Amino acid sequence: MKYIPLLKVLFLLLCFSKVNSQPVQDLITRVKKAQKEAQSIAYTLHRTDTLVTGDTRIMTGKVEMLFSRKDTLFGFHFWAQRDGFDQFTLYDGAEAYVVDTETKSYQSIPKPSEAIFYGTTGGQMIVPDMASLDTSNVIDFHLSQDPRFYYLTMIYNDLVAYNVTNRYKEVVIDKTLLMPIVIRKHQETLGQVQDLTFEIKDLIINQPGSHHHINKLNFKHLYTSKTPSIIQNEQKPENVLLNKPAPPLAITTFTGKEVDTSIFAGKVTLLDFWEVWCGPCIESMPKIQELYNLYRDSGLQVFGISHEIKSLSSAKRLIAQKGFTFPNLIGTEKTKSEYKVHAIPYYLILDKKGIIRHTQEGYSPEIKDLILKMLEE
Repeated sequence: MKYIPLLKVLFLLLCFSKVNSQPVQDLITRVKKAQKEAQSIAYTLHRTDTLVTGDTRIMTGKVEMLFSRKDTLFGFHFWAQRDGFDQFTLYDGAEAYVVDTETKSYQSIPKPSEAIFYGTTGGQMIVPDMASLDTSNVIDFHLSQDPRFYYLTMIYNDLVAYNVTNRYKEVVIDKTLLMPIVIRKHQETLGQVQDLTFEIKDLIINQPGSHHHINKLNFKHLYTSKTPSIIQNEQKPENVLLNKPAPPLAITTFTGKEVDTSIFAGKVTLLDFWEVWCGPCIESMPKIQELYNLYRDSGLQVFGISHEIKSLSSAKRLIAQKGFTFPNLIGTEKTKSEYKVHAIPYYLILDKKGIIRHTQEGYSPEIKDLILKMLEE
């Protein structure tokens, strides 16, 4: 597959003038027909993520997919394993499992969702466009081709509220198989690029035995099931912080002012952990600003904390652009670890003695209710 390293060059050299919808729709119809007629596929994935921080992450792994048009959740069952990990993710149409072959244990996920595709190592190898090419919410198409491949680009609206622009998806389609073999998803946040490229290699279609892992649940008899309490504790490491003093703090604000744990004394404190590329973080920040405006004269203080130094200039531009006035701090690896920042947006509420009384992933009206209660104490 020598075309892969030249992919970006090809996109620059080929003419991507706007085409009328009929050739594009004909191609999409043919691809979806080929996908619908397929019963199973197996592939090796080479995934390259260029993140808004400028960092690049490379992942490889193997996937088996068994298409099931009766499956209303995903439309397919799957087994997937990322290279370098002693675990795999499996979905049999009823439940999903994360199986650890080193500890000989497994975790059942009775109500799986799309979060499994980025929340588990195996799930990160799944490319849903291989089951059914997703063309929803596309506002424009561009199409080109060479003797072996079609090059389809899908353009999406900017997400103005999240400062996300230049959104598109590029798909390389094999003319013989009529299946995607490269999918590239691109967007930019305040000038910082996020680019995810999925290269499908060693694609096998409808070969008997190519999905033999999917229906093998032998691990349920051989391995130990993790109890719900263990799962909950692993998923919520911040629980260990509850009812304890806030860990030591020695960081600076976006403007360079030094801050330490003494700032927590005598006031109710809301800590908002966020990053500039996090849509839900940006969506909830006006609500955090509103709390700050309403209750700062009643004893509430609010601090945003961002850890990704490489995105600091973008974060500063966002704060200025949106007019947020609550102080923002530059976190460190130490604060990220000690405050158990494993997901964002992530909120901590401290009482007037600096004791952590509440931790929460994602914003909800409960935060306001708890703040009011603590202000009255």
